[in-house]
Amino acid sequence: MWSFPLIIVICACIQTIFSIISHMNNPITNKVDNNILENSIFVCMVSYKDNHWVDDIVNILNSSTCFHRVFIGIVEYIEKDSISEQIPSKFRNNIRVKTVSSKTASFLSNGRKTCFNNLYRNEKYVLFSKSTQLCNAWDDILINYVRERSDIVISTKLENSTENKFLKIDSAENPNLLLGSRKMCSTHYMRSVPSVLWCEDFSFSKGDIAHMLFSNEHYLEIAAILFHNNIKCHHPGICIGRRAQHPVGLRSKSKFSMVNKKNILSFTKSIGINLETNHVSPQLRCGLTLYPNSEECIAKYGSTWQANLMIENLK
Repeated sequence: MWSFPLIIVICACIQTIFSIISHMNNPITNKVDNNILENSIFVCMVSYKDNHWVDDIVNILNSSTCFHRVFIGIVEYIEKDSISEQIPSKFRNNIRVKTVSSKTASFLSNGRKTCFNNLYRNEKYVLFSKSTQLCNAWDDILINYVRERSDIVISTKLENSTENKFLKIDSAENPNLLLGSRKMCSTHYMRSVPSVLWCEDFSFSKGDIAHMLFSNEHYLEIAAILFHNNIKCHHPGICIGRRAQHPVGLRSKSKFSMVNKKNILSFTKSIGINLETNHVSPQLRCGLTLYPNSEECIAKYGSTWQANLMIENLK
């Protein structure tokens, strides 16, 4: 007669076999699994004494086309208690949390590095974001921008509205750049649009580019590193999300250094800034690249004529 433990083992084996057969005959399940393998996204976020971060990440997952392929890593800086137990059971497998004392917090870049080093699992794409509410199907939109390209990073400044705005630079006073923004004329452009600069508010790229974003702490220095690695900064063609109203998070470095002076000077020259004279080109003050093509002009200003008129008025 068979022993009771042996019967349990046999039953477990039979259940596993049936589970595998069911999985193979279920095209929906197979589709999800293939999507996870081919288009997985890691979202890197940092929470600093914020009791609402669970709501943010639930919004990110719910607004995606396929939440099964989205994995969120969050470094939670706390004073007292973690709120990670509030994560809905539905999303437990999608969220990885590292809880840290808020007394150890420094710059945002360090928090992101901690998140990436501890929670990233070689997903194909990486998104760096602050507290935000993303638009529906944001994952499909971003993947389509960079799917065939490894030389671009999608980056934008998050606003408190659903207007799609691109970066411009109002003035340059070493070691500061005064950033501004302007509403895009084409609010639902199908493709990404060349951007004058990388912005830490929101950055999406293939995973093999992500490590470059930890090489420095100021956005200008990071943009220079991307430039010298032939990585182009692009702006999303639609408003990809809006800034969530939460407590102020970790600080960002407000001043850039001139340790890598040669690289920074060559990069700023390429976008129209002379740091030695603090001169900013009229193109850059309009939020245009130094030699904008017609597609960029139309997306940002409606026509090449209007873009050129704006440039002429600032000369």
